[in-house]
Amino acid sequence: SLNGVWLNKQRLDPSKTYPIAEGDRIQLGVPLENKETAEYEYEVIKEEWEKIRPFLAQRSDLGKARSSRSKRKFTSEESETSGSEGPSNSRSKRDRVSCDGEPLSNLLGRVGEAKQLTGKVDVKLPSPGSSEDDGSLVRGSLGCSEKAVAVAHEDQKHSALSQSWTDLENLRKTLIDIKKLKVKVQEKQTAVLNAKQKRRKAAQKTILAMEKELQELQDKLRTEQVQHQQQVEELERTFSKEKQKLEGVKWQDGEEKLKEQLAQVLQEASN
Repeated sequence: SLNGVWLNKQRLDPSKTYPIAEGDRIQLGVPLENKETAEYEYEVIKEEWEKIRPFLAQRSDLGKARSSRSKRKFTSEESETSGSEGPSNSRSKRDRVSCDGEPLSNLLGRVGEAKQLTGKVDVKLPSPGSSEDDGSLVRGSLGCSEKAVAVAHEDQKHSALSQSWTDLENLRKTLIDIKKLKVKVQEKQTAVLNAKQKRRKAAQKTILAMEKELQELQDKLRTEQVQHQQQVEELERTFSKEKQKLEGVKWQDGEEKLKEQLAQVLQEASN
């Protein structure tokens, strides 16, 4: 910068070295006292070397840049003017300095790009009227995201309750089948007993056939009862899992209704 480099708004002497510490602010094109902000301002922060190394120039590139850098000679008039005027917002002077034929504005633009990529350099540029608009857009997008998450959560609750009701309906159907099988087994047992009591009049072959049918019905009944027990256990596990995953009044209401229905089904099964 033709106006020099400024550390915490104090102009630095180019012939001296100055230590910098974390939190210091380096300004380029610092405005006059009646202005508020600098044209370009950088904050010194600490960061791991491995994270910032990819964005630094290689030593060979630095050597080339130094050897090929063009210098503009200033008259004594211009030198005195640049030192006495202090910082200003003039871009014409700043753009005269070049490195490899590239204006300083482009170099500073690259620094801004590196900041966007790494988030390590804090470049503050004046942007009147944009912060509030940007903030409202961010808040609006966050609000939409929260609503979308809430809707998805509600859909998950309804899906879980719907699956539980389906399992309960299947359990009820199995119970109806078991009741029908019990009736058939009882009828067949009665028929076999009656046939045995009338053995003298009934053929032995007929009795054996009836006993075989009875055995088949009993086997089928046992299979249905095992399936029924598995469905009950699975439904109870489903209640437990969904209760851990989901919270809220709607789930509690649905859970209470499911528990009532399950208790009713189990009572019917015991009867």
